[in-house]
Amino acid sequence: RLWGYPNRRSTEMAEVQCVKCGKAGEQITDPLFMGRLESEIKANVCQSCWREWEGMKVMVINEYQVNLGEESGRELVKKHMRAFLKLGEAVDNSKVQQSYKPVQ
Repeated sequence: RLWGYPNRRSTEMAEVQCVKCGKAGEQITDPLFMGRLESEIKANVCQSCWREWEGMKVMVINEYQVNLGEESGRELVKKHMRAFLKLGEAVDNSKVQQSYKPVQ
């Protein structure tokens, strides 16, 4: 430790009030490569719920046989993401919910 500097713990992480789980949680620090949507996600979603979405995203892509090379496929995934993270309108995800098992 350097003299004259307060003793700071490097493990302190910024928290965010998550709209998905309703709790204060660790802020997402990794780049998401989501363009303008990234700042909205980082300001409103905790890291734990983001990890849950990453698992759900694979299921959405597989269940709906999404082609991410097409704009319509990317938009479908984005729509499901916004609904899952409670950042947008609800969508019919019954096809995915049948096989969804939350992360423990």
